[in-house]
Amino acid sequence: MTQAKAYCVEHSKTITLDEAHELYFAQPPGDRKRFKFQCGDSLCRAQARPTVIAALYDRLTPAEGGETKYRSPYFQRHRDHEHVVGCTWREQGESEGPADSVPEYKP
Repeated sequence: MTQAKAYCVEHSKTITLDEAHELYFAQPPGDRKRFKFQCGDSLCRAQARPTVIAALYDRLTPAEGGETKYRSPYFQRHRDHEHVVGCTWREQGESEGPADSVPEYKP
């Protein structure tokens, strides 16, 4: 399942990959550090705090002088971090598993 946004721990907000790219390159060249991401679903993040992988946002695009062989950035679920039932990051029809042991959030 492709996701358009994830929660960036360092910036304390949900951002897109384009925003992650801009924020990454806004850092001083010698001090650039990759960001940590969590699930973009606020209820899931509050309960399970699952890590999300953000790949390739820290590379220059061909238009910016990067490699001509270019692959688009993407978010991906971390296989060891489960999401709660009802989270937008869970696959539709996903089998019951460890994520179901996390109680459903009820405000």
